[in-house]
Amino acid sequence: MSLLVEDNNNWGVLSEAPNKATPYQCDPKYYYPDGSTVILVGDILFKFQLSLVLDPHDTSNHPNSGDPTFRELFINSSDDNPARLNGYTPNQFRNFLSVVLGLPSDPGYLALLTGAQDTKNHTRDILVQYLDVASLSQRFRMTELETWARGQLHLVLRSSHKFTQIKWDRDTLHRLHSYAQSRGGSAVRSPVNAFIQYFISVSADKSQQSLTLTNFKTCMELYKDDTLKQRDPALFGCLFAAMVSQHHQAWTSPLTQRDKALLYIAQVQLTPVTKILQNLHWLLAPASFSKLCSACQSALPHIWTDTFGKCGSLNSSVLLQDISSLAHLPQYLLSFSRAWRDVDCIGFPNPTTRNHEQPSVRSSNPEEPLRFFRSSINSMFLASHEVHEVRARPHESQKCRNKYLPQIGALIDEVYNELAAQHGRFASEI
Repeated sequence: MSLLVEDNNNWGVLSEAPNKATPYQCDPKYYYPDGSTVILVGDILFKFQLSLVLDPHDTSNHPNSGDPTFRELFINSSDDNPARLNGYTPNQFRNFLSVVLGLPSDPGYLALLTGAQDTKNHTRDILVQYLDVASLSQRFRMTELETWARGQLHLVLRSSHKFTQIKWDRDTLHRLHSYAQSRGGSAVRSPVNAFIQYFISVSADKSQQSLTLTNFKTCMELYKDDTLKQRDPALFGCLFAAMVSQHHQAWTSPLTQRDKALLYIAQVQLTPVTKILQNLHWLLAPASFSKLCSACQSALPHIWTDTFGKCGSLNSSVLLQDISSLAHLPQYLLSFSRAWRDVDCIGFPNPTTRNHEQPSVRSSNPEEPLRFFRSSINSMFLASHEVHEVRARPHESQKCRNKYLPQIGALIDEVYNELAAQHGRFASEI
């Protein structure tokens, strides 16, 4: 049997493997007797024309173009000697083939092709379908199909906050995160990270845990990923905040005694958090909004008070109070964003009339986040310009929120990056 084994990047390469006598079940839908290639996924055989997923004339159009045996292993595959695809389940491969081999008469086919266009159709299941199509298209270097699937995934991610009360497992979130971190998935990296952080925040929220208890266990499983802190320190820091914010009764399997000891240490030392963390100044003294358009300038102070303002002084001596506020930041960001969307923004002047230079978020200077925060706002306008109240409605890209919100997300990531770094220090004290 030909074996598709995974490399260090979790993308497979083909190599030879001994034949097995165990018979495999043929997929009831995607096994065509006249197909030219046989692929084994799990214990299910799929058979179809190889040219549908691999251009027979393009030697660069496969995952390992430098290996001449790759194409041969597909071509020479058979029921007795199938090519094996590791790292995917039969259902994931079916989702991929439903687009490649599907017909308009197939149940769900048209819904999959057009469902992302209408938010009423946005569900967890359709998000996962687009993820499967995008990741497997990337695997087979079907660039145009991946681009389409990634676009649909991006659309559905706009509604992803609605899916947090539905059960999620570690493997699906890991696949979503891994795809977003890949080169092809970079276009959805920001919304994927925002969704997973929001999912963690809601799952750790004690006021909602009766609905998300299973999802909090999923968060614990993600937290136990030894590689996550290095791959994505901000996401790990978000998970760390979620774990530390819990009462010890919530620390169940898979957390070990050593894990719990570290969390105890963190709870004590992070009370109050301002004693340890340096990247909180933007929360303690938020910038003036005076350089935004008059509509946003009027509305934002109240919106801020109802969201990020709830963090207070972050100087509480009450155990868990401050860290719970930090675990809540993704929820505050979504509420802030949604409330701002309802503001009748006038927009900012023509971008050719303003300074394009953007200050760096990353700084070890405790005052720098405040300077950056104010500078990000001030850079939207020339000091000499006065916003005119009567003008055409601004294009979406010219609205204040679309320049400002990504900067808040970056500042939240800085808080979580710092928490990830503190995790290493706490670990050394055990």
